[in-house]
Amino acid sequence: MVIVRAADFALAIATAEEEAARYTVDVDAEYLGLAQAFALVHDPGDGAEVFSLMRDSDLPPTSTSTRSSTPATSGRAT
Repeated sequence: MVIVRAADFALAIATAEEEAARYTVDVDAEYLGLAQAFALVHDPGDGAEVFSLMRDSDLPPTSTSTRSSTPATSGRAT
């Protein structure tokens, strides 16, 4: 996840896609074509939310995943 300062979402996405293309070359990976934008309400700082994605689901709460990705399981620590 990267923070991109841009005048609008379209420019933020375009900039993120350019960064992803450069990054994948550096780490010998493949960009899968997904870039999303999130408007920050405040400047990022300790504990700041820099991305939010919430979805509705017809599944009961007990059927959703209880696992999360951590540097130890995602394969890349930042």
